[in-house]
Amino acid sequence: MAIQFFLLNAMTGAIISIINTIRCIIFYYYKKKDKKPSLMILLFFEIIAVVSGMISWQNMWSVIPIVVTVIYTYGLWQDNVKVIRVTTAIVGLGWAIYDIIVMAFVGAIQEISQFVSAMIALIKNKEETKEKTQEK
Repeated sequence: MAIQFFLLNAMTGAIISIINTIRCIIFYYYKKKDKKPSLMILLFFEIIAVVSGMISWQNMWSVIPIVVTVIYTYGLWQDNVKVIRVTTAIVGLGWAIYDIIVMAFVGAIQEISQFVSAMIALIKNKEETKEKTQEK
């Protein structure tokens, strides 16, 4: 995604995408060791997303990658699957909007599918929870 944003001169999206890649690698490392990243690591990624977004600011649409990254970083840091799914849906929609604005249409398709997938998971989980409570 970062290369696509660089080629489209969408610098905020490009830089935030690189930060997100690094965040995912580090969070994966912790998950692999069955640990949760510390609050300091969470705050580091939240602050670096905001600062790098401000540095690379191009227009009012630059706020989208910053906000969705802050939301998703917090969501991934949580152990609650529902929180992760909700933030995934929000992030998918936010990135899709940004992708359409900067004309990253392939990315928009991927993000829309992420949004739809997260929504399906939330609805399915809600229905399963409802069924379980009715069985009792």
